[in-house]
Amino acid sequence: MPSETLHYENARFAQQLFHNDPRNLKAIEAELGVKATARDAWIKLEGDAEPVERARHLFRQLEASLKMGAAIHQRDFTSALEIVKTEGVAALQGLHSERIQTSQRKSTVLPKTTGQKKYVEASHRPASAARTSGGDPRRHDRGGGRHWVRGRRADRAIA
Repeated sequence: MPSETLHYENARFAQQLFHNDPRNLKAIEAELGVKATARDAWIKLEGDAEPVERARHLFRQLEASLKMGAAIHQRDFTSALEIVKTEGVAALQGLHSERIQTSQRKSTVLPKTTGQKKYVEASHRPASAARTSGGDPRRHDRGGGRHWVRGRRADRAIA
């Protein structure tokens, strides 16, 4: 049975990866079939090769999120585990590629699900791309406050 030990800077950092809750390590065993043991500044994963690889990628992505300044909460861990289980490692890796900076003083916002990632990607797409991809040009154009009335562009809308 293959095993892998992941080493971290200190015990506190390692525990933050699973929200310092031993039930999350049990959840990895229940969902992926990998026994996870945490001691000091390491996490040991034991199981079949492919599930151990998934669990390793799960912890690597959580580590990357933590280093980018995001806090790992219970729902973050649970949703990351669910994504790794159902959609695979690539979906989790792509999830943290989109970051939203709301202001200089606040931390960045990361999408937590694939649905949120698709929403963020769609909101960054220019309005002209939305129209060419089957969007209705008579609907409100999000760019620049332009409105469409009866198929023609209006300079302003009266609410």
